[in-house]
Amino acid sequence: MRIGKSRVNTLTADTFTRVYTNTLTEAATSVTISGLTGDTDEIYILRCKFKNSYAGDTTYYARPNNDSATNYGYQDLSGGDTTVAAGRVTNATGLIISSARAENHYVYADMTIWAKSGYLRTGKVVSANGIDGTTVDYIELLGLVWNNTADEITSLVILSDQTNGIGVGSQIDLYKLTRKT
Repeated sequence: MRIGKSRVNTLTADTFTRVYTNTLTEAATSVTISGLTGDTDEIYILRCKFKNSYAGDTTYYARPNNDSATNYGYQDLSGGDTTVAAGRVTNATGLIISSARAENHYVYADMTIWAKSGYLRTGKVVSANGIDGTTVDYIELLGLVWNNTADEITSLVILSDQTNGIGVGSQIDLYKLTRKT
């Protein structure tokens, strides 16, 4: 576009748009996000702040389309105190998000999921776990895969492996990629 003798260029870029947000007012074992179109949106970012309301260790997962089969895998790199560890799982029942080791501990996690069908659904998680006061129990970096290449992702179930492990004050946000053409 021209303005007088100057030329103004318009910059366009892909953006992420928040499509879901929920701050829990009651403890829950699972939260379902529905109405997704993974073949159109292609990439999702899940941001979670979990407060563990279970009196013990709690692990948090995401299940596309609530698929609970053992067709998930991950590679984990973690650091706690002065110890570094790595591990691999090839038969999980969900995309692992993170875990908290004790009641009232917090977890902050960002998960990116490449959602388009026709491909392995890959992703990654970066998290800070077991936060209490000024202590962070450990940090994690995970590479993830869901080997269902056929089904479009239309929902995402976020769950705890313990009853009501997602405590009051936990927040779940989901963003989708919005392409500019």
